[in-house]
Amino acid sequence: MAIVQMKRFELFSFSQSAQKLHRALQLFRDVHFYDLRREEQAEEIPLHQALDISALEEKESLLGNLRWMHRVLEPYDTRPKGLKAMKEGLDVLTLPELEAKAASVDYKADFKRLNTLYRKKEDLESRIHTLEETIRERRPWEVLDVPLKTLSSGNMVDMFLGTVPKKLSPAMEEAVEEFALSSLERVNEVGQSDYYLFISHRSEAEAFRDTLRRYGFSEVVFSKGTTVSELQKEAGAEIEKLRTEVEEVQKQIVPMAENLPYYEAAYDYESNLQLKIDTAKQFLRTEKVEWIRGYIPAEKETDFRKLLDETLSEGYHLEMEEASVEDPQVPIALKNNKFVDSFASITAMYTLPTYGEIDPTPFFAPFYWVFFGMMAADIAYGLIVLVGTLLVLKFANLKPAMRKFVRFFCYLSVSMTIWGAFYGSFFGDLIPLPAVFDTQKDFIPMLIMSIAFGAVHLFFGLGLSGYMALKQGDWQSAVYDVLFWYMAVIGACVFGIGTMMGLSPMIVSVTKWIMIVGMVGIVLTGGREAQSIGGKLAMGVYSLYNITGYVGDFVSYSRLMALGLAGGFIGLAVNLIVRMLAGAGIIGLIPGIVVFVVFHLFNIFLSMLSAYVHTSRLTYVEFFGKFYEGGGIPFRPFVKEPKYSQFPENY
Repeated sequence: MAIVQMKRFELFSFSQSAQKLHRALQLFRDVHFYDLRREEQAEEIPLHQALDISALEEKESLLGNLRWMHRVLEPYDTRPKGLKAMKEGLDVLTLPELEAKAASVDYKADFKRLNTLYRKKEDLESRIHTLEETIRERRPWEVLDVPLKTLSSGNMVDMFLGTVPKKLSPAMEEAVEEFALSSLERVNEVGQSDYYLFISHRSEAEAFRDTLRRYGFSEVVFSKGTTVSELQKEAGAEIEKLRTEVEEVQKQIVPMAENLPYYEAAYDYESNLQLKIDTAKQFLRTEKVEWIRGYIPAEKETDFRKLLDETLSEGYHLEMEEASVEDPQVPIALKNNKFVDSFASITAMYTLPTYGEIDPTPFFAPFYWVFFGMMAADIAYGLIVLVGTLLVLKFANLKPAMRKFVRFFCYLSVSMTIWGAFYGSFFGDLIPLPAVFDTQKDFIPMLIMSIAFGAVHLFFGLGLSGYMALKQGDWQSAVYDVLFWYMAVIGACVFGIGTMMGLSPMIVSVTKWIMIVGMVGIVLTGGREAQSIGGKLAMGVYSLYNITGYVGDFVSYSRLMALGLAGGFIGLAVNLIVRMLAGAGIIGLIPGIVVFVVFHLFNIFLSMLSAYVHTSRLTYVEFFGKFYEGGGIPFRPFVKEPKYSQFPENY
């Protein structure tokens, strides 16, 4: 249960072998590369990146095409959805199996065919939309039942159609009366527009039109030779014809959705090819030699050497050494048992340890488990989450990361149930149960218990700091920064409690002197990095002042009690409302059941969310603050997790 031991390698191979080497390394997976572009290059050695930019651009374009194909075909996908899809899960495939599945269809040719069909369908639908808009715009003119050819202008007469905003129509009609040889006829009124037929003598046609324009006139032009109704019928017939063509194209597109699983496999496979090409930018090469630096798990060294022997038969040079704790570029991979591994995401969200640190996950996981249960304590809530997560783990085919997340809450539900039994809580006070702590009376004992857990948590973290210092051979830090603080804080706590509770004078006296020795030690050594004696003492006194921070730390653990009580009281309030509704007879029974189910489910969510946030906070601030710095680089295997399938567990 620790950080995986790493080995650093330098690999020199012939550039002509690059393609097969990169493929072999990707199939090997467990290799993390160092970006050699950071290295200073000797001017006499012409090194350049091994990245093939044109190949990378081609892959990015291909992936874009596959994403587009998936978006177009997904509505026609007939595979199970929802819970059934979760139960069946994603296909479990290795990288070679992904390659084989992708190769079973010509997805590049299929893209061209689908693109042609889709563009044709879009064009047809665009024409349909245009015709529908035209029909809508013509509809007010349908009352004009004369042939449109009769409305054409002649040598002496200008005849035309148009619209005017309704609010301007009265003023426009009044203005038209000033023209002796022009007239109008209102054809229709629809919405905010009036529709007119205008007739004007050529002698005043230009002035007539200028007058109309001042009132928002917009001319409407139709094709000649038929009525508006006939034009509408022709447009409707054209729409039906186009819709038939759309259906024919659709019939050619829909069957392509049957190949969607293969296109998804192609996307996952091509994504890994893109990763392989893009990663090559971290390598350097000359005309004949390629240089790669990276890290592999120490346990994989034999397999790695065997892989190189089989792949690079023409020869290579390999330098392998133990990764140094002084090397900040060593990637971090954590390896723990199933219980501890479920809490690894909490570490990762904060920051991974550096190679010279310890993995904090095994040390905080038990505390996290206990604290979460204290803050979300309820037997029924815990059992609901336990059964739900067990069913999901048993019947749902989840990706490894999601399975780990569900297993995380499965473990936490056990703690919720146990602490619920301690507090005698089952859906709040729904069923009276014997309890170790009465949540409505034992506030002080629960507070003392919470702070006691906090003290253990804090001192354990401080002890880990001493362990790390001793591991690095720094006994001074172990004594000055850990032992003296143990003496000062524990001595002060026992001395204060002993004085108030009237404990044995010997205990009080001994702990007083332990406290004094610890405090003097902190003052004398807390500023040891300062140059002058005055500076050392001043920094030492300031270090001792930080003992007040422990008061805040201890008080912070009162949230273990507070959140546990909050969830219980919310459950109690819900039960009170339900009992009031149920007391109204059958009329209140059904609303009471709804209130009970909805609000208790909400309380489960709220209690678990609060417990998750505040337990993480206690871990990150109080616990990690005593010994953990982090800042490690995550180990990135030379493979990209598939989007539409999943690799076998531990692949």
